[in-house]
Amino acid sequence: MMRILGQTLTPHRDGRDIPVGLILLATPPRLRVTGETEVQLRHTLWGAAGMTMIVLATLPMNARPAAARQDTKQDTAARQDANGTPVRRAPASSVQIRPPLQALRTKGRAAAALRSRIAATKGKVRSTTWHGRASGLRISGNRAMRRISRAGLGWQATGRCTDQNRPYCTSLHSIRYGTLMKTIDLKRRSGCRIVITGGTETGHAHGVYSHGNGYKVDIKHNECIDSYITRKFRFYRTRGDGAALYRNKENDIYAREPDHWDLLLH
Repeated sequence: MMRILGQTLTPHRDGRDIPVGLILLATPPRLRVTGETEVQLRHTLWGAAGMTMIVLATLPMNARPAAARQDTKQDTAARQDANGTPVRRAPASSVQIRPPLQALRTKGRAAAALRSRIAATKGKVRSTTWHGRASGLRISGNRAMRRISRAGLGWQATGRCTDQNRPYCTSLHSIRYGTLMKTIDLKRRSGCRIVITGGTETGHAHGVYSHGNGYKVDIKHNECIDSYITRKFRFYRTRGDGAALYRNKENDIYAREPDHWDLLLH
């Protein structure tokens, strides 16, 4: 008699396996036979085994193992989103990487800061520049000259020099930072031309709030600045040498001398 051991399978396009044949095993009947009958049974058994080997040899060899088919199903499930909608993956070369919005905002702020620094170098100085501890700092003459040049202020000396030890020079060496910046702010607020004719050079009167200590500067007269000071600042009193004194809300004193304004800037 014959017994079915299993089915032979072949893969299909949609992943299903289709049986194409049966593996048969011939088993001798449970009868006691002898002689010629036993020989025939042996021939039948070997013939069935040979047919089984022929069927297996003719099957296609491209069948994928079960583990590979399982991996394919998992990959298909991974390409689906939470709603079960298939998700198509684009090739890496077609993916466009764009900067996040935060990076664009940071770049815009950096550009705005750069524009502010450029504007400051052109004389657009904020009124809070000299407030705080920085107002009492002493700066070098070269740095002070660069500051007034960038802000559009003029400079004039009888001897055309900047030596602090010569009275006919106009020096800004060791001038207070706050004094220099208030002079620059006077130009910005008034819109008038400012020409510095006196600074920290020797030859001025001594005192705590003097030229030598960096508290005072001299500027030239002109109609614009004369009108601005007398109109914007309150008349304070007349000094002993006859100079009219004007004072602003910050207690800075503007003394009108015959050939220049003597500014005391705290």
